[in-house]
Amino acid sequence: MRIQDIMDSTNQQLEAIEHNYSVKEAVQEMFKTNAHSLLVVDDNGALVGIVTERDIARALGEHGRNAALMQISQIMSLDLVICDPDENVQQALALMGKNKIRNLPVVAANGHMLGVVGIMELVQSIL
Repeated sequence: MRIQDIMDSTNQQLEAIEHNYSVKEAVQEMFKTNAHSLLVVDDNGALVGIVTERDIARALGEHGRNAALMQISQIMSLDLVICDPDENVQQALALMGKNKIRNLPVVAANGHMLGVVGIMELVQSIL
């Protein structure tokens, strides 16, 4: 099964937030969309990072309540590991395991962002 097939079957929407949004705004967006992570874009809409629940938890642990006022760009993960929508589930799981990540941005060959797949979606697709 391809990553695109999983994204199609879950009717996944592209969830992104601008780099200058606050952590509080990101949490509100994640809650509203039931997302575990958000892609982060710059002022031109280019993908620059990803912010995950783990990033937010780490910021809260380090900065307490002040984390809510921080910009996403201060806490997001910058070293993006991405996959192509035509990759199969096993390839994506191997990539996640190798890089110790739980959320994988999906980007087409032309650079167009399509969304994020999570490890649970991938595991469920093969069970």
